[in-house]
Amino acid sequence: MELPGYQFGEKLAAGGMATVYRGRQLSLKRPVAIKVLNQQMQKHSAVLEAFERESLIIAQLNHPNIIHVIDRGLSEDGTPFFIMELVDGKDLGTLMLESEVPPMRRVEICLQICKALAYAHKNGVIHRDIKPANVIVDGDLNARVLDFGIALLTRSEADTLDTGASQDVMGTLRYMAPELRLSAQAATVKSDIYSLGVLMYELFAGQLPAQGEHGGIASPSQQGNKLPPRLEKLIVSCLAEDPDKRPDGMILIQDQLLGLLRGSHLNPKQAARAKESVDKKTFTLLDILTENEQGAVYLFHEKITAKHLIVRKRLLPATGFEQGQSLSEISHSNLVPVHGVSKNERAFIIVMDYLRGGNLDDRLLKPFSVEDFLPVALGICAGLQAAHEREIHHGDLRPASILFDEYSRVKLTGFGLQDGETKSDNPVADDILALGKVFYRMLVGEPPRWYRGELQRGKAFKRLPQVLRVCLAKMLRANPKTVFDRIDEVGRQLQLLNEDMATVVLVPEPDRDVGSEKKKLLLLLLLVLFFLTLLNTSVLVLLGLDNEFIALMRESLNNLSR
Repeated sequence: MELPGYQFGEKLAAGGMATVYRGRQLSLKRPVAIKVLNQQMQKHSAVLEAFERESLIIAQLNHPNIIHVIDRGLSEDGTPFFIMELVDGKDLGTLMLESEVPPMRRVEICLQICKALAYAHKNGVIHRDIKPANVIVDGDLNARVLDFGIALLTRSEADTLDTGASQDVMGTLRYMAPELRLSAQAATVKSDIYSLGVLMYELFAGQLPAQGEHGGIASPSQQGNKLPPRLEKLIVSCLAEDPDKRPDGMILIQDQLLGLLRGSHLNPKQAARAKESVDKKTFTLLDILTENEQGAVYLFHEKITAKHLIVRKRLLPATGFEQGQSLSEISHSNLVPVHGVSKNERAFIIVMDYLRGGNLDDRLLKPFSVEDFLPVALGICAGLQAAHEREIHHGDLRPASILFDEYSRVKLTGFGLQDGETKSDNPVADDILALGKVFYRMLVGEPPRWYRGELQRGKAFKRLPQVLRVCLAKMLRANPKTVFDRIDEVGRQLQLLNEDMATVVLVPEPDRDVGSEKKKLLLLLLLVLFFLTLLNTSVLVLLGLDNEFIALMRESLNNLSR
């Protein structure tokens, strides 16, 4: 097979569904991986659909632990293919057979898989085929998850990828959750958690899970493998037969693995810088979330409260210290709680709650439906309004500063941490404009654009309800004469739309079956009977109906109604 612009090399891997080759992209002179659907599988519509879907899904997932898609298409003979980055490494299954990986490095690999899947799950994507062969590990033990080909998008109302309605059960049985063996449509995040449990069991115990003597999965210790009790308990919980008894999300598993690692997976110099910010006796470093020239964001475990906390460090001269002080004195359901601030001659830190739901930037794989958008938007407005009432302005509102807790409740952070000076002498207007950009991206799927000062209104914008179109236009200053002066005005506008939508009640039409037809006939007969009882005796005689007949008819109807 030939692909214009690419050159084929050696075969890297072959599976039941597709074959992967080493390749070269001629235009950029860089190595790539070329995945081609096996010819014998092309006659299966479900497989063809899954292969086509994989490239579209992965292309939208932007995460360091998920393989990156470069291109996709059909060859001249109609064979589906897609091009992805070439990772110089081995799949996890091969690595387990050929190399002796230290236990803590295995925990680190599992942590990376968790991070990839947590990100995918926030965007409504379930993998459904997690196994060692679908994890590529390079020489530095950096892991990347691939083969999202049979993934299921759970947010069907926002799905534009035509995931189809195939009920075929696809996946690898040894790693498949029990509920998926009956129907692919039973897939949830708990299905991926089960598969990850099987992978971790095999990675740490050296064998696949087996049934215990009294039912359920035998723990690794029952199989003669000694693991840290916390790790064994975590693995066994992932393998619960009942999905409700498994951990509620990948982020909870991730936190458990971070607790086991206690920062051992981090660069020693970075870890040392992080520990300078806090009392080493009270705080245990778990992870470095971001680090750049302006500062860093760290995840710590506080021993006294046994809670995970975020420590945001900013190098001076940076803004945000005063805002942090003010926020530590207030409490609002849509603001991230700030526990304290501290400052020295080089930097300041803000200590705040750790939220497991991630940020809005993680959830922008697809545009939000209006129903999903409204509660998030109202929460943002409420948080900003509470801050503005205390003269606290954000100055750099963007999706990354809009967080969610484990119940998907909105909480704002990052106040006053903008790079540079305030954009204008009207910080409220700046926050409203920034919020308009966030709303536009949530609803339309891309940043707003202007031409000669006019907001560009494409098809996706025009499909929005009129109230939202007007609201966005005012927030984005499409007409400077009609703009919002305060955040609460935006909130009231959205609340009106929310109330209008709440009054719409959709009642599904009942199925037409024998029972429903029988009820209709029964109702008709009862109406006839009622009408007849209102007639006088002479009319009944004329109709040839006497009291005895009517009594008999009533008795028959009563029997039918039972």
